[in-house]
Amino acid sequence: MTLYKELSYDGEECVSRIKAIQFCIMGPEEIRSRSVAEITKTDTYQINEPVMNGLFDPRMGVIDNNKSCKTCEQRNTFCPGHFGHIELARPLFYVQFFSIVQKLLKCVCFRCSKLLVDLQDPTVAALLAKKHTRQKRWEHMHKLCSNVKRCGKETLDGCGARQPDRVTKTDVMKIVMEWKDLAENEETHELTVRRQIYGADDVLRILHRVTDADADALGFCPKYNRPEWMICTVLPVPPPCVRPSVRNDTGVRKEDDLTHKLVDIIKFNNTVKNKIERGASYDTIELSVSVLQQHVATLIDNTGAYVSKDRTGRIFRTICDRLNRKEGRIRGNLMGKRVDFSARTVITPDPNISIDELGVPM
Repeated sequence: MTLYKELSYDGEECVSRIKAIQFCIMGPEEIRSRSVAEITKTDTYQINEPVMNGLFDPRMGVIDNNKSCKTCEQRNTFCPGHFGHIELARPLFYVQFFSIVQKLLKCVCFRCSKLLVDLQDPTVAALLAKKHTRQKRWEHMHKLCSNVKRCGKETLDGCGARQPDRVTKTDVMKIVMEWKDLAENEETHELTVRRQIYGADDVLRILHRVTDADADALGFCPKYNRPEWMICTVLPVPPPCVRPSVRNDTGVRKEDDLTHKLVDIIKFNNTVKNKIERGASYDTIELSVSVLQQHVATLIDNTGAYVSKDRTGRIFRTICDRLNRKEGRIRGNLMGKRVDFSARTVITPDPNISIDELGVPM
């Protein structure tokens, strides 16, 4: 039996040899194309039936034994689960990419989005000619670009905008750019600091204008990792098999922590949409966007400045908690176990044993 009816693993023509694995950031269009349903409702069940466009939409898979998935028509034993998506009312930062976005804004012009160094410069050309990994290229290019204080100083087609002296991030996930200027009375040599706050929608406009050539020079692979994909505009929703409900003895469902967080995200996302449609004030909308940003951040990593808890004070166990540490999915489920016919050994070299021998601790 196969996971999907249209796939067959019987013939040899379906067997291929894996040559490489490519990791990438899922862009908004790919998230939409892989999604089977747009999730817009906070309701999960009505009269023991999953709500369409809710967090347990039957198109995303089923967790009950007597039901079939509406997408692959398989029971819960064989259905792998299918992702949904949430169309966000405003762009938001991914908490795991926030530091990279901060560094990236030091490499491109905040006004015209051009790379701050000339790709034809001998130093830059020599750096790009070396067979560095993309991570090493990113580190070297960030170091070069951080020292450029004006767009066009190193290039011929720059806009001439003076670049910020500092680019910092705040606890509420905003980018702050600072310019230091001399006061009007230059005899005092006092500095005045101008600050400008950039939200995720402002940063998205900057990164969207970065060309593929500049992105490649910075270490990004434009085919798999565009810079603007580090800003969240479409949020993927994991299938129910990742966050199954649990029934108690009385038949009442207890939802998973991820489901609780997704309910909060949908609730505040709908609130932001309604306020924008009603023409609410800027401050009112920004307050709701900040709360929505906090919920999206704690869905991924619930260990920051604002920890999300339930009514009893218990901290929600979100995505990073399920992957990291010894009890996480990697070390707890995928790495080595204590099994029969195996032994542990030390990896430290020992001059007293042969190269084809292993030292077993006593």
